[in-house]
Amino acid sequence: KKIYHTNGNYIPIPELKDYRTGNLSGNNCDTFTHHLNICKQAIEGKLDNKNVWNKWAEEIWIPYCKDSNPWDKFVKDYYLCDFVDENRLPISFVVGRNNANQIGIQNGDSEETILATLERCIEFIIKRNYRIEKDIKDNTIDEKYREYCAYKSKFLLENKII
Repeated sequence: KKIYHTNGNYIPIPELKDYRTGNLSGNNCDTFTHHLNICKQAIEGKLDNKNVWNKWAEEIWIPYCKDSNPWDKFVKDYYLCDFVDENRLPISFVVGRNNANQIGIQNGDSEETILATLERCIEFIIKRNYRIEKDIKDNTIDEKYREYCAYKSKFLLENKII
């Protein structure tokens, strides 16, 4: 819970005056991946039946839509490099789900899958928090692995996680 409420977990979903944010939750799914999929579709102009999200895209993402690769720019600008695969498709937070499969944890999932999913979520959030604090918008975290590991340990200690 403490890690969940850090910068690394907030996807850029603004409130627009006179517009509800829209249906942010999916149906029994990994909602962060669900949000990223909606963002990607809106930026690419492929979002159907989501009027509020399309209005949000018009208001917020006009600069991205003028870019030659608007989704890639969005991913970099919002420090989401670790949340997408090599093809820039959103990664499922749930371990064992392929690509952007949004199906959440199911009753039949093993304890190992659940624990690995929690670890993955924590890692994603801490990495994004690190990117935001250090203003790292590209794929350079692996090059600074030692520095990131020290950051992660300090982050976990300061938030009394370990």
